[in-house]
Amino acid sequence: MKKSGKWKVQFLVMAFCVFGLVAVLVGSSYAIFSDVSDQGDYNTVTAGTLQLSYEDTQSLSLSNLYPVSDVEGMTGDGYTFTVRNIGTLPSDYKVMIQDDEAMIQADGCSDHLMPKANIKISVDGGTPFLLSSIEESNYMITTGNLQPGDSVTHVVKVWIDEASGNEILGTHFHGKVVVEGIQGEFVYRDESGANPPELVDGMIPVTHNGTNWVKADTSSKWYDYNNQEWANAVTVTEENRATYMSAEAGTVIPMDDINTMWVWIPRYEYMYTNLGDQYAGGTKEQPGEIEINFITKETTSPSSGEYKVHPAFNFGGTELSGIWVGKFETGGTLASACTNESCDISNIVIKPNVSSLRNQNVSSFFYTARSMQMNSSNPYGFRSTSGNVHMSKNSEWSSVAYLSQSKYGKYGNPNYTGANKEIYQNKSSEYITGMSNGTPSTDTVNTQVTYDTPNTGYGASTTGTIYGIYDTSGGSWEYVMGVLMDPNGNPRSGGSTTFNSGFNGALSEGTYSSGIPFPAAQYYNLYTTEDATTACSGGVCYGHALSEMAGWYQDYQSFVNQNGPWVVRGGYWGSTANAGVFHFATGRGNADTYSASRATLVLF
Repeated sequence: MKKSGKWKVQFLVMAFCVFGLVAVLVGSSYAIFSDVSDQGDYNTVTAGTLQLSYEDTQSLSLSNLYPVSDVEGMTGDGYTFTVRNIGTLPSDYKVMIQDDEAMIQADGCSDHLMPKANIKISVDGGTPFLLSSIEESNYMITTGNLQPGDSVTHVVKVWIDEASGNEILGTHFHGKVVVEGIQGEFVYRDESGANPPELVDGMIPVTHNGTNWVKADTSSKWYDYNNQEWANAVTVTEENRATYMSAEAGTVIPMDDINTMWVWIPRYEYMYTNLGDQYAGGTKEQPGEIEINFITKETTSPSSGEYKVHPAFNFGGTELSGIWVGKFETGGTLASACTNESCDISNIVIKPNVSSLRNQNVSSFFYTARSMQMNSSNPYGFRSTSGNVHMSKNSEWSSVAYLSQSKYGKYGNPNYTGANKEIYQNKSSEYITGMSNGTPSTDTVNTQVTYDTPNTGYGASTTGTIYGIYDTSGGSWEYVMGVLMDPNGNPRSGGSTTFNSGFNGALSEGTYSSGIPFPAAQYYNLYTTEDATTACSGGVCYGHALSEMAGWYQDYQSFVNQNGPWVVRGGYWGSTANAGVFHFATGRGNADTYSASRATLVLF
C-alpha cells in the first residue's frame, strides 16, 4: 500500500574530474550536479476502507547542484507534497527515502552509486541529517498520523554534504520518496508532538476515570501532555494478567492487582541558555519555565544553539524515543540484599501507599531493578529481551525534573500559581509512597494526603495531576546511579570499608573495596571532578539538574566528593524547605534508613 515519487541526482564530471571537485568546493563551476523529477500529480493508495492520497504541490528542485553547507542546503526549494486521509479510518503513515532500483538498472550505474554518507536530508525545516544515519533497510525520515479528512504537507530538502570528497566523483544517486499508510490499530498521538509511548511485554496502558485506573483505549485520547496528563502504564500480578491483557478498554484494574506503575517521559530538547542563576526568567524562590520541545527519535541535534537534546534519551549509544520512569519510589521488601540479576524480587512493587524499599546499598538497589526484568520468575511479565529495566541514572531522574518545570509539567498547570507551582513534599515519616504535604508549606511533619486526592494530593506529582510522578520531593532520599571518578578513571565505591556501595572501587581512605564488579558504563553517570560546574569532562553536566538548577526553589545543593561519591536526589520527609525536585546531595553508597531508589525502563 504505497505510492512513490521519484527524483534523480547525478554527479557529472569533466575529463579533469579530480580537479573539478576541488574547484567545486571553492565555488567554481567545473563540475555540476543535475536533477530530473518525474513525480506524478495525484496518487491514491487504497486498502479496504483506508485511503491515503499523496498529492504533489511542487516538483523536486535542487537549487544547489554541488556540495554545499547545511545553511545553503536548507535554503533550497525542496520537494513539497501533501498526504491526505480521504478514507473513513484513522491512519498512521511514514515517509521514507528508498533507492529506485528500476532507475538504477536502467541507467546502468549500480557500480557507481553515491554513498548515503554524502546525502543530506531535512524534513519540514528540521535538523539536517545524513541519509546514512538512519536504518538502511527503511530510511524512514518522518512519521505522522491522520484522522479521516485531515491532511498534512511536508517539505523534503536534499543536498550533497559539503564534507564530500573525491569519493563522489562519477557517482549517481537515484532515489524515491515513499509514503506508506499503515492499516490496522490506530496509535493515538496528542498535539504536543510527544513521541507515542512504547510498551513492552507485561505493560498495560492505563488512564484514570476519576475513581479507578482503567485500561486505556490507545486509539483515542489516553494522554495529553499539553494538559499535564502524562502517559501511564502498569503491570499486574500473574494471576489476572491474561485477563487484563485481553480485556476491553475501560476495564477497571484494581490497585490490588497492580504491582508496578510507570510514566512515559518522551524524548525532548530543552533551552539551556537561561538556566543557572538566570532561573529560566524567574527567581531563585520561584524559577520560570524551562522551554522544552518534544523531538523524534531520529532528531539527534538540537533545533538551535540555545537548545540541547536531553542526555537521558541516549542509552549506551542507542537513541531512545522516550523512557518509562517508576511512578513512585521502588517499594516492598527483600529477603536479603540483591547481588545479581536473579535475586528474589517477588515482594518488590512500584505503587502508592506502600513503604519504600530502604536499608539497601547502591549495588543492591541496582540489582533489585535489574532482577525485576532479568529474573525469569519475575511477577511483572517482563521478558529479558524486551527493553531494559535498571536503577535510575542521575540524568534519567533529572529528565523528570526538567519536564516538571516546563509547560507540560506542574509549572504549566493553571490550577497552581505562585509558590504552589513547586512540587509538594512527601512528609510521611513512615516513608509511605505517594503521600503529599497538601500545600507548599514545609513546616508540618507527617502530613499524609494520598496521591489521588485532587489538587492537594496531586500537587505532590510532577504534573499537578494524578498522571505525574511522585516522591521526587521528600519521602526518602533517592540514590541514583551517578558517581565520582577515581584518579584512574573508574567509578568510586564509597566513603570507607564500612560505608560503601558494595561495588568494587576506590574508597576515600585510599584503599579499594572488594565487592561486586561495577555494571557496564551505560548504567551510570560518571563525574570527573568534585565541582558540579566542571564534572562532565571539564564542563557543565548539561541535563543532569546540577549546576543548571543549583539552589532553585531554595533546594539543597552539595555535589559528590571522595567521602560521598554518590548522587542523592530529592531530600527526605524530615527536610524543610531544602527538599525538592532540584535537591542534590552526597551519599557514601551504603544502606541506611533514609534512602531509597527508583527504576527506569528503556526500549531499543
